[in-house]
Amino acid sequence: MGKFYVGIIEVIPEGIDADFNCIVEELKKRLPEGTSLVKYDQIPIAFGLEKLRVQVKFPEEMGSADSIEEDWVQIEGIQRVETILISKA
Repeated sequence: MGKFYVGIIEVIPEGIDADFNCIVEELKKRLPEGTSLVKYDQIPIAFGLEKLRVQVKFPEEMGSADSIEEDWVQIEGIQRVETILISKA
């Protein structure tokens, strides 16, 4: 069994009316092979806007979560995606 990293990625929607259940399902669909969405939390930002803080487990061979970020930011309704922390699993 290979080594893994765990990344914390913040996903910020375009507006306050975001359907987080749909967003999470789309995030899961777009994960590369060998990765998994471990958990997520909705976190208030300001003025009714919330963001997702997503924990993703990915293989060491990927090196970083850049490819996940690049794919997720293409999802309709998502304004910004940013990795805030990576550690060894």
